[in-house]
Amino acid sequence: MPDFPDRPPRWLPAARIGLVVFLAQIPLLSLVRFELTPAVPGRTGAAAVATLLFLPPACVLLQAATGGRRPRHTGLLLGFVTLVVLGATPVVGVDWLASYYLLITLVLVQLRPPWSLVSAALLAVSLVLLPLAMGHPGHVLFFGIGGPMIGLSAAVLIWLLVAVVRLRDSRAELAAEAVLAERARAGAEITATLGAPLARLAEGATAAARLVGTDSPGAAVRVRELAAVSRQSLAQARRLVSRYRRGPLRAELDTAVALLAAAGIPARLELPAGPLPEPEEAELARLRAELAARLARPDLTECVITVRANGSLSVTG
Repeated sequence: MPDFPDRPPRWLPAARIGLVVFLAQIPLLSLVRFELTPAVPGRTGAAAVATLLFLPPACVLLQAATGGRRPRHTGLLLGFVTLVVLGATPVVGVDWLASYYLLITLVLVQLRPPWSLVSAALLAVSLVLLPLAMGHPGHVLFFGIGGPMIGLSAAVLIWLLVAVVRLRDSRAELAAEAVLAERARAGAEITATLGAPLARLAEGATAAARLVGTDSPGAAVRVRELAAVSRQSLAQARRLVSRYRRGPLRAELDTAVALLAAAGIPARLELPAGPLPEPEEAELARLRAELAARLARPDLTECVITVRANGSLSVTG
């Protein structure tokens, strides 16, 4: 059986980009609110400068987090974003607290527990206390509830995307291990089948070489033994090569079930009564192609391989 690549779902790249865009638009749309309905007028310019400073590194961190990675200098990038967001708060005013939503998401997905939870909790508490300290108690519910809800919800979505990526990688690794195990089994079978005859052939050839040019009656015996072992080894080699060139149907089916099981897909065989048929090579090629398509589907829950008495094969699921 060939190595089947476990391709990522088609929607995964779009989901990663869409999540980053969704989180990035929150501070950008807040700039519109700074201009149209500001709690403290005249702070739009300062808010725009601060947004342009922290948003690019924040997007880098978010894009890496949606793929389950930590970029180089993660600590420096996160520290810079935190410094800009917190440092701009007394300058810009209470409307700037919407930028804390993105910061809550970043600390949850980039810091390791328990520091991620502690940092997110401190930011959530600050969204309740800061409006009071700035003299805007009417904003407490808006920021105190909205900030933690949006920040935590975005972090959960990122964790789900990371789980999909890791599941894909695990399935690919398990499938590769199954293929390696099949190759090891084939190597062991070749060694067990041809190892001893080839060793006898080499010993017989050495003994016959010593008797070349002599009139010893043992020379003819050695040559006959060598010819017999050679014919036996050649016949075994031909049978073995023929099996692996075409592959017995049972071996193909067992390997297919092993690959599906390694990918976490339960599989079962439906076989005809009596001996298995010998399908055409085209049928086996179609079976492999259908299995490759099934392995690429992340939503597959069960697979059934059917063998009919006429030699036709089908995969359902």
